[in-house]
Parts: sequence; structure tokens; C-alpha cells
Amino acid sequence: MEIVTDLREPDQVLGRVADHGAVLLRPAGRFSRAEFVALGDALMRPRSHGAALAEAREFVAGDATTTTVTTGRQGIPLHREASYVPGSPSLLMFYCERPAAEGGETTVCDGVQLLAALPQAIREFVTRAEIRWQLDMPDGSWQEMCGADDPAAAIAAIAGYAPFLMPWESVTADAVGRTVRVRLSTRCVTPALFDNLPAFCNSVLVQTGRRSSAADHGRRLELRMADGAPFPVEVLSAVALVAEELTVPVPWQPGDVVIVNNTRVMHGRRGFADPARRILVRMGYLTPGSVDRWWREPAALDRVPPVR
Repeated sequence: MEIVTDLREPDQVLGRVADHGAVLLRPAGRFSRAEFVALGDALMRPRSHGAALAEAREFVAGDATTTTVTTGRQGIPLHREASYVPGSPSLLMFYCERPAAEGGETTVCDGVQLLAALPQAIREFVTRAEIRWQLDMPDGSWQEMCGADDPAAAIAAIAGYAPFLMPWESVTADAVGRTVRVRLSTRCVTPALFDNLPAFCNSVLVQTGRRSSAADHGRRLELRMADGAPFPVEVLSAVALVAEELTVPVPWQPGDVVIVNNTRVMHGRRGFADPARRILVRMGYLTPGSVDRWWREPAALDRVPPVR
């Protein structure tokens, strides 16, 4: 992650994100919340959130595109934002209003570097691996996500994501009573935005050390291999061990902004006790023009970045 002390211009900021994957902006004149929002509007098409998200986050000033990060004070493993459902955002932006007195650092890990640093057998396995995320949304959850009032309409709305999926993704949905079940099939290793380098950038490490399921404000999330078999625990453990060595904590100061390429860099959080910690987040999608401007030729398959 690059720390930049003299940069505010959106086009230059995006160029640094394309180069480094994650950038911490800390100019002499600190960003205000309004400037953070304006920068996000200039960089991306912000993603709006429905009322259902209020169970996990707090909306800021009535803005459906700006929220606090996930509530609670527990640590959160490295993950790619919303990698388990269609429409994962391109960029994440974090803003520090107040850091925790101790702990509470946001963490980042470059998935390109991580993949290159894995033991060969593990790297080959995850590069080949096809995975499947299953998300069970109970009654009251799918209505907000899908803008539907019955399961059949929700399933049709989910099918409508098909034209927007990446070539390696597919999605299906069905209903189990009043629960809507979404299955997203994808790869464990995917190309990163801007330079097409292969990256271990996903949410499988959320499953480390326990059963391959997790609660997500009333939802149930499960990770499987494409054939339905559990994701190998020994692979998760091996990846987590290397990721820990490459994980970088964000040294938050008030007014800091961190921008993350969500297709290359995973993020997480260290636990903390300070209830006054306040970090905001926005996320969104690059416009085609932004992608075209910063797109690089795909790298040779045998080219890997140095492990730092």
C-alpha cells in the first residue's frame, strides 16, 4: 500500500490505485467528509444500499452510498467485498473520522503478491479451483436486495444479473419455502482490474478455522468447491499463514482516505475496544471510460511481482 501526502486530483488518484492496488491519501490539509464523498463521486459510480444494511452498518447523513463500516468491535478476516454475490464492487473507499485509541486498524493484503508467495502446490490448487458460494436469504432479507415481494420475483431479479457477470461467473437461484437461495459459481483466483494479473482476491479466508458457513445479518453463507465438496481446510490454513506475513495495517489518522482495488486487494479489520472508533466506507463501479484509460496489456503468465 502506498501512502501519498500530496494527492487529491481524481485522475491521478486512480492511476496510483491502478499501480499499487491500495493507496492511503494523507495530504497536509486533511480530507473532510464532504471532500471524501466528492472524491468518490468523481472516481466511480457509487453503490447505494437498501434499508436491510442498517442491521450491519449505519447510514451517514441520510446518504445511501455512505455508511459506517460493519458494526461491532471484533476482528474481521481478510476478504473481498461482496465476492460471494453478483455485482461485487470495483473500488472501496474508507474514511477515518476517528481511529481507535488502540487496535482497530483496517488491514489490506495484495492478492497478486499473495498468490505469488504461496507454496507451489497450494498456488497450483487455488489457481485451478472453481468455487461456489451459497447464500440463503430469509424472508425479510431478499425483498430488500431484489426489490421483490415474492420469491419468484426475487429469483427473476437475480437471473437479471446474468449480462453483468464476468466470464468466469454464473449465478442460479431458487426458493426453499420463504428462503431465497443464491448460488454464485466463480474462480478462486481471478484477473485483477487494470493489469489482468491473477490475484487471490476473494472471501474464502472468512471460513478459516471453522465450518464453511457464516451468519451475515440473518443470512447464511456457505463456501463449497464446484462439485459440492468442502473447500480443503488445509488449503485455507496454508493461505492464511502466508497472508498474515503480507498483511499491512492501515495506520489511521483523522482525515485519512484509503482506496482499494476490490479485484486485487483484500481487506479486514483488527479487533478493538474503543467505542468511539468511526470509519466510513463507500464502494462503487468504475465507468467504462475509467477502465479504458488505465487498462494495461495482460502480463505474461510467468511474470509475478516481487514479494515484499
